[in-house]
Amino acid sequence: MFAKQKALSAALSALCSTAGGALALGVLVAAPTQSAAAATPAAACAAPWSASAVYNGGSTASENGTNYTANWWTQGSDPATNSGAAGSGEPWTSTGACGGGSPPPAPPPPAPPPPTTPPPTNPPPPVPPPAPPSGTCTAWAEGGTYTAGQVVSYDGAAYTALVNQTDWTGTGWNPANSPALWSPGGNCSVPPAPPPAPPPPSPPPPAPPPPSQPPGPPPPTSPPPAPPPGSVTTGQINYHLTLGVSSAQDAMTLDGDNYDDLILSNLIAGVMLGHLVEEGKPGIQFNRDYLYGSIFGQLLQENIETSLYTNTGDLIDPSPLQAPVMSVGQGGPYQINNYTADMVNGGYTAQGYALVNFVALQHDIGFTVAQNVTQVDQPTPPSFNKKYFGPMLTAYFHYLDFLSLGQIGVGDGYTPPWQPEYNNMLTHFVGLPNGFLDMVLNVAYNQGYYGGLVASYSTKGETATAATIAQVTSYATIWGNTSSYAQYPYQVHYYLDELYDNPIPTTSPSSTAPSGVQLVFNASELRTIFGDVFNTLGYVNSAGTYGPIAVADADTAFDAAMATVGVASNATLDLSNTTQRGQVFDVLEDAINDLATNLNTDFGARTTTQE
Repeated sequence: MFAKQKALSAALSALCSTAGGALALGVLVAAPTQSAAAATPAAACAAPWSASAVYNGGSTASENGTNYTANWWTQGSDPATNSGAAGSGEPWTSTGACGGGSPPPAPPPPAPPPPTTPPPTNPPPPVPPPAPPSGTCTAWAEGGTYTAGQVVSYDGAAYTALVNQTDWTGTGWNPANSPALWSPGGNCSVPPAPPPAPPPPSPPPPAPPPPSQPPGPPPPTSPPPAPPPGSVTTGQINYHLTLGVSSAQDAMTLDGDNYDDLILSNLIAGVMLGHLVEEGKPGIQFNRDYLYGSIFGQLLQENIETSLYTNTGDLIDPSPLQAPVMSVGQGGPYQINNYTADMVNGGYTAQGYALVNFVALQHDIGFTVAQNVTQVDQPTPPSFNKKYFGPMLTAYFHYLDFLSLGQIGVGDGYTPPWQPEYNNMLTHFVGLPNGFLDMVLNVAYNQGYYGGLVASYSTKGETATAATIAQVTSYATIWGNTSSYAQYPYQVHYYLDELYDNPIPTTSPSSTAPSGVQLVFNASELRTIFGDVFNTLGYVNSAGTYGPIAVADADTAFDAAMATVGVASNATLDLSNTTQRGQVFDVLEDAINDLATNLNTDFGARTTTQE
């Protein structure tokens, strides 16, 4: 399941009933209820659920004599096995038994060009336009910006905008061809379509050729220009799949450099996550490929359609087709639904364990500590969609989970289901190379703390051996499992194995093949992105003033790290090369450490006040 809505820690509400518990969170998760049979006839069944159809929040479907309502945008999540009460984290809620003939399932809406993936909304069925009053519709034009509810005319018909949007030139998102963006009909009159233009006059006959010239030596030929640095990135990453169940719904073609800066920004954020984790538990070991890459893996799985990204802008999601991820409670392309929650103390007052409590994030997060309590009802801040800040914000959210899982219940006389195994696991991972910490943090994000998987992984981790790690991380462990929560950490691994050109399973866990992906870039490109990423973070300087980290300071730290690791400033690096990937990680680790030292700052510092 991707682009899902997660509950605010259904788990945290359980603490409210515990003696001495510090939580006062009024979010309780009720068991799914069925409508009681009564004398009145059962409601008519909605259209049968279709695995290929796209459902927006409020859409209805039926299955096995039960009606369901979608809680948010969803596709492919069977309501019979993925439903629960509001706040349960499930995409569907049962509205009771139904009877009578069901209409045939509606075909899935066509995808507008140029995207080849299903649009992120479930367009309503076409309705005839009402009788037009006086007044004339605004004519739709390529490149125009339109607001939800605005009525335009196109090709002699009226259409109403479904979402706020900019219909970029060349995308083909005209109203007649974009049912995810426009609905037929509207309250204005449509001017008649202009008559077709007369055909242009025939061109004059070509001039006769000049007299032939005597043959001479052929013109000198120049060798083709050398490809620009970094232009050999190639391959395809397939995503939005269920291992052993269904094939990928989407693909990102890497030929060229369009995605390089987005991927590298995510890797920098992943290395920052490792830096923070090592601050929280000095000496802890983990698999660098998977922990450092987990932010990018999350983007692919949770975002609607990452392949629509273009490197000419600052946004991760530039397309109006992706707009739902920025609505109230969604948390942007990475779906950080709980971004305003205090994950330890409960509720939305930022008492130390909310994202806004991190000093580094306060510069760009888009709201203050005082505003945190009301931000929960506001649209997701625009900064969450920025390609240099969004990944770093997500890294901090995983670090917040890392801290909170160890803090819940401390001093309250309450032991959560994952303790003491979780703390024991962290201690055990200090002496165990390649621990599966990334999987623990991914299930904490995806399922929540109390869903069972955090406790299960912690139990395995507290006594894990190399053989345990091999078993836990094997694709055979998850192959064919239909639970979206259980699949999630393996989906992230799969996308990263594609990125690194590691063997990936094809028809079975034992049948593997390399992905053929190569992400090649210059060290100078990585340096530039490193500076852009850290310029979004804030710190308190030696004069006691809070402000952004200067790009020049980031450059200084990066250059020192390059020298320490022994990588030339003009080096070409390939993430599919294990040695070079290790060098990239080494450089980023040293650069972050050097930057923290040079600025005399703690990137993990938290505060309950506003800097």
